[in-house]
Amino acid sequence: MINASIHLRCLSKQFLGKIVIKNFEECFYPGEVIGIIGKNGVGKTTLIKLISGLIRPDAGEVLIFSKNNEFFHKDCMLRVGTLLENSRALYWRLSVWRNFVYFSGLKGIFGKGVLENAKKILNLFGLWELKNVIVETLSTGMKQRMAIVSAICHDPSIILLDEPTIGLDHDVKQVLVDMIKRFSEEKKTIVVTSHDHNFISSVSGKIYKIENSGLDCVF
Repeated sequence: MINASIHLRCLSKQFLGKIVIKNFEECFYPGEVIGIIGKNGVGKTTLIKLISGLIRPDAGEVLIFSKNNEFFHKDCMLRVGTLLENSRALYWRLSVWRNFVYFSGLKGIFGKGVLENAKKILNLFGLWELKNVIVETLSTGMKQRMAIVSAICHDPSIILLDEPTIGLDHDVKQVLVDMIKRFSEEKKTIVVTSHDHNFISSVSGKIYKIENSGLDCVF
């Protein structure tokens, strides 16, 4: 569909002979916040990885603004920000600031733009005053904040958040809720997986459940 930011077209994926995702067919649009729920191991993280282009489908395709994310990978991924659960993507021996500069550079943002983004985003998550602190020394919650920041440092049009509330206290969860709502108002597309149903309910306009290799809208 022309206006969809994400189009899952007959998407299927299996691991070691086990079908995890089978014939997912769905479109997500600018301004939508999509919640994905389901038990452990049903395919929530797999779906995030497929949309982000980190893994390839066995059948079907993912279209990002009408472009196949496999054949137009670089162009598509510049428009996508991804946070993965239990990810060690951060460089733990570098400072918060150095991590921000590095991940901004990967997305094509350099110089003055990096500083402007850093002041806004790091302040939002209470990390600006810790910009010179080595990431390895941060608490679990602070590392999670930094992981979220690294995913959105380039102001992407699509934001994929896999279990983003892990390690976050109530106040920072609320910052995340407010951020997601603001991004939705800016017509970004946000896909969120979480076991925290209160969080999912508070941010999502639509909630999908993955069960028995299928994707069904439940709210």
